[in-house]
Amino acid sequence: MKKAIVLSSLVSLAIALDPRDLQRAKTKKPRAAWRGSQFDSMSNVLNGHMKKMFPQTKPCSQWSAEELQALQTQLYSFRHRGLDEIYANVSDNRRMLHESLEAHQELWERANAKVSALRSEER
Repeated sequence: MKKAIVLSSLVSLAIALDPRDLQRAKTKKPRAAWRGSQFDSMSNVLNGHMKKMFPQTKPCSQWSAEELQALQTQLYSFRHRGLDEIYANVSDNRRMLHESLEAHQELWERANAKVSALRSEER
C-alpha cells in the first residue's frame, strides 16, 4: 500500500513536468537548501525533503535489492526523455546509465547472481 502511494505520487510528478523542472535539470549544482556539506549530509538533506513531500516513505534499510529493482522497473516508464537528453549531453551523474530497461535488468540479474554465489560460499 505504501509503495503504491509513493509510486502514484512520483508518477504525478513525472507527468507534471514544468519549465522549473527543465531549469533544475540544466543546473548541475543544487540550490543551498538541497545540498549538504558532504555526501552523508547531502543524503540526509534529500531524505528530509523526500519525507516532507511523501510522508509514507519507507526507510532505505527496509528495502531489499529485489524490491528496489522492482520499483525502479516501474519508475523507468515514467522517465522524461527531455531530462534524459539534458543529463546525457553534459555527462551529468543524473543521466541514465543504460539505454534500456532490459540493460538495467541484465545488470541487476548479474549482480543478484554474484550476491547469491557469495551467500552460498558463506554457508
